[in-house]
Amino acid sequence: MAKAFITYSHDDSEFVDSLIADIEMATEIHISIDKRALAPGDSLTKIFAEIENSDFLIPVLSENSIDSKWCKKELSVAIVKEIEESAFKVVPVVKKGKDLRALQQRMPDDLKGALRDKFMARFDSKEYKDAFRDLVRSLVPEQSPQDIYAQIEDPTGENPFRRVRAEHFKDSRVFAQLFTKPVQDYDKIVSPKPAFIEGGRGTGKTMVLRSLEAPITMLRKNVLPLSYFGVYCKMSRDSFATITGDVSKHVDRDIAGLLFYNELVLRLAQSLIDEIERCAHEKFIRIDAAAERTFAQAAAKCLRINTDEATDLNALNYLIKVQLDKIIDYIDGKVRRENIKYEGSSLKRRHLEDFCKVACHHLQELRGTTVFFLVDEYENLIDFQKVVLNTLIKSHTAQTWSFKVAVKKTGFDTTQTLEGQELEEGPDYSRVNLDFDILDPSKPSYERYVTYLKLICEKILRAEGFQREDDIENVLEKRELSHDGLTKDALLSEVKEIFRKRDVNWEELDSEQQQRNRHHYEVAAYYRLLIGKKRKYGGFDDFILLSSGIVRTFLELSGMAYYFARQDGRKVKDGEKISVGNQTEAAYTLSEYYLWKISKDIEEWGPTIRGLLIDLGDILRQKLHKHLSEPEASRVTISDPSKLSTLTVLVTHDKGKLEVPIKRILNVAVEHSVFHEYEKRGGGRRPKHPSDEPPCDYIVNRAFAPALGCSPRPRWSTEFKSEEIQGLLDSNRREQTKQRLISKVTKEPGPLPLFDKLSEKDIGNGA
Repeated sequence: MAKAFITYSHDDSEFVDSLIADIEMATEIHISIDKRALAPGDSLTKIFAEIENSDFLIPVLSENSIDSKWCKKELSVAIVKEIEESAFKVVPVVKKGKDLRALQQRMPDDLKGALRDKFMARFDSKEYKDAFRDLVRSLVPEQSPQDIYAQIEDPTGENPFRRVRAEHFKDSRVFAQLFTKPVQDYDKIVSPKPAFIEGGRGTGKTMVLRSLEAPITMLRKNVLPLSYFGVYCKMSRDSFATITGDVSKHVDRDIAGLLFYNELVLRLAQSLIDEIERCAHEKFIRIDAAAERTFAQAAAKCLRINTDEATDLNALNYLIKVQLDKIIDYIDGKVRRENIKYEGSSLKRRHLEDFCKVACHHLQELRGTTVFFLVDEYENLIDFQKVVLNTLIKSHTAQTWSFKVAVKKTGFDTTQTLEGQELEEGPDYSRVNLDFDILDPSKPSYERYVTYLKLICEKILRAEGFQREDDIENVLEKRELSHDGLTKDALLSEVKEIFRKRDVNWEELDSEQQQRNRHHYEVAAYYRLLIGKKRKYGGFDDFILLSSGIVRTFLELSGMAYYFARQDGRKVKDGEKISVGNQTEAAYTLSEYYLWKISKDIEEWGPTIRGLLIDLGDILRQKLHKHLSEPEASRVTISDPSKLSTLTVLVTHDKGKLEVPIKRILNVAVEHSVFHEYEKRGGGRRPKHPSDEPPCDYIVNRAFAPALGCSPRPRWSTEFKSEEIQGLLDSNRREQTKQRLISKVTKEPGPLPLFDKLSEKDIGNGA
């Protein structure tokens, strides 16, 4: 941690104390001053040792400090240190209400000379927030988006939006206090019937799933007995021996399925035991030694394990681990081509069901409850493993055990079971979609999303001590056209220029035609005027738009904006708003971070998907700047979607190169919220001719818009053929394909369209 020493006159203590509080709030720099460094009886020369051990000296310049012999000595020591050590820095602060010129006249020549070329934080001539921002930027080196994001996520920090993922909640009580249940379909989630909770990356699937964990439910409802007992189980790739790629090469598929059946039952049983122990440790339930022994022995019998050794829960857990090790040993032996025999138990659905019944019978607090197995990251399972899990889901007994399954979009790609009967939506499970369609603010989905966000933020702001405001809409300053340096008159002039270039006389249009066409072409005019400039973002509505209906993205935008506001010295918790400038900086920084993270987050296909996104961004940006009538076209329409499954591209893989269908790559991009499938939200668009296949639409995640330089609003679509997407994914044809597509999308189709009637999408969609 960096350290700064402040030299000042005690007559300026009020200003200095406020400055110290703001610096330590906005940065991780430790501030030292005389009253902190010295204990009673210490020699004043100890201060020189403090300066020696610091990274910065901050002299607060006023008549009082300049006239102080001691301040002059401290500054002289620091200037010598700066000359000798390039890493040390003197950063003067001119106190508010002073005049630098007058102060310089009072300085001795040597001090004046030493400070002549120094950067100074001018609290005398600038607003406090602007001078403070200058000071912070001189103390804190420019950080990458990754560095800033890490600070926002810091669990020990003071950023109110530091907890945006379920794993950030280490304390069950904080989770229970801040969790907000979704405003739609939560009744399906808590009902005994199995449920698949779907959504792209960041939609809160794990958060919703973990809200059903037994301790969280007990804290939220504050009542016993519960109707369900939630047990969290993560389907990570390192959880199962049968998930490794080598299994299919060395073990017959049917045998691998039977092994996974055993492994899954044992893992689920282990998770239930762990949850019971956790609840007992946190004193949510009570288990005496006799009841624990009786339960452990009965449970061991259900799992076909030696009951004599199951003396308590720890012993039972160990015995389950022994069985799991037998599966690992068998697979390892097969990989080594040994003639090995499987020596573990053979388990089926009834064994898991009996295990749950035993738990609910022997443990008083579980009597009458349904055990919910909360299965996370279903998409990580291999196909044969999904079939096994589907079998358990279909054969659940609602009064005893059930499943709640979180899965990324497109990850639930098979409904097969081992019994040959399909897993059917309705009879066997409910589907809950956590994606919000926010394309049309007039639709209920948009209103539900707004309500949900406000409820989440209200809890956060109250818990984090915001003094005057718990409505996030009032915390974020709203963007006006003037923030972009534009006026309505400038927009109108550019609209007229657009018409002039296409040989249409604006003045010959009647007033009603002018109004209608102005509504339509103002969007193009707005972006043409912004060429070479950064589009500003600010206000609740702008952040909703950038979030693409993903709660985590909205919260991270808010957290990033709060970070920059604190860097500016804004006292947001005391009622000062987060400025449009802070929000704009947040939008671009988070967008760049997301763009960088694609390659890291998406296993195998990350670099390929990132390259496709950047190329599409280049194409859409050119259309935004040059197309006159439909510039905001970040909706990508595939005119021949059936070819997406047949056309392949050679992708560099961690194990070499592999031919992959384009559809597979796009599905993975949807899973990770790089794109959103639009066809499922509105039934797709109708083809131009009845004999043509209906096109499918993808929306580019709007959080990438600032980094890509395109519009976050997909008001119109940009049409591509499958072969053109294939060309962008082919490294040998990528640049050529991109340039051809840029020429195609920037060309206006015929004469400039005149609009005598406004469509619904034009109304209320100004720049």
